[in-house]
Amino acid sequence: MEDRKLNSQESIELIARMLRNTQDNLQKNAGIHSLIWGYTTLAVSLSVYFSLRATHDLHSHLLWLAIPVVGLLLELFTRRWWAAPEVRTFLDRATTLLWLPLGVALLLFPYLGQGVDAMSLVLLLVSLGMAQTGFIARYTLFTVIGLLGLAVSLGMTYIGGEEKILIFAAGIVAVLIVPGHILNRKAAKNHVQGA
Repeated sequence: MEDRKLNSQESIELIARMLRNTQDNLQKNAGIHSLIWGYTTLAVSLSVYFSLRATHDLHSHLLWLAIPVVGLLLELFTRRWWAAPEVRTFLDRATTLLWLPLGVALLLFPYLGQGVDAMSLVLLLVSLGMAQTGFIARYTLFTVIGLLGLAVSLGMTYIGGEEKILIFAAGIVAVLIVPGHILNRKAAKNHVQGA
């Protein structure tokens, strides 16, 4: 393939095509990840809440440890069903590299950070990831939901008690589960149109 200079119109078309590829890849793959982690976190959150309400035993908080175990197992189990992107652009790589350190932080900080408001921190990190993904891919849905999640996570720092778990669960639904379903619906619609 020969190298040649692109004129301004060709450059704009190339950038637009890269953005479309990134958005398509985001739709194909991010939906399943959002749903895995969203539903896992929701189920564990509700389990902790109802266990605390029923038993008043603080050992119920040990259930939080199920999130990384179940989430990682589901990621491994479902890996064969989500396809790798056909073309990986710089923006795809940037999005992946954004979530890698966030994922490590999400797995470690809530369990290792002493005196940390773990639920607020987790919602803050997930919301930051969503907002940044939206900015990178120019995907307004992720940007808006991520910014709303940031506001909720900051507001959670002023709330105490068991009800905070329910607010956290609602935040997870808004930041992970709703976008996951929207992305899957768009990916299915695009797949049908492309067929």
